[in-house]
Amino acid sequence: IDPQQAPDVIGIGPVYSTATKKNAPAGIGPDAAGRLATAARERGIESVAIGGIKAHNAHELSGSDFAGICVVSDIMTADDPAAAAHNLKEAYRG
Repeated sequence: IDPQQAPDVIGIGPVYSTATKKNAPAGIGPDAAGRLATAARERGIESVAIGGIKAHNAHELSGSDFAGICVVSDIMTADDPAAAAHNLKEAYRG
């Protein structure tokens, strides 16, 4: 991949099934997503996991080749979005 044409970062998912986007395909699972993240990193492309990530499953992505996670519903529907984001970050970091 020509570095000048490669994206800075890509989203890989949905990792888990999600209702945030209508018509989203079923989740591919953390193992398959992790393999894609490794393949991207081997090609010099950073990636983030997206889709169905919640505080109870973010730890399953910990230690992977993802640069981070993207979360919408678990933060936006929380009574305390800042606390939800903090909990997700801590879960992801393991």
